[in-house]
Amino acid sequence: MAFGPLIGTVFIGVIGIGGVMWIYAALHLLGSALVLGMKTPPGPQPEPGEHADPHRAERQPVGALTAPSRGL
Repeated sequence: MAFGPLIGTVFIGVIGIGGVMWIYAALHLLGSALVLGMKTPPGPQPEPGEHADPHRAERQPVGALTAPSRGL
């Protein structure tokens, strides 16, 4: 959903363009703070008694998974 135009429409008459820009700046900072608090999901856990092997799963760049192969 795009709330940007709604925020501008509702608040521009009340607090002016400068106030709307401050609202956008505050929302941007809030979003940045929330992103810093995000965690990646944990990877697969080894079975009990099994040693964790960091090279167990072959890693590929994302482009290799999404882009068509060019035989490079």
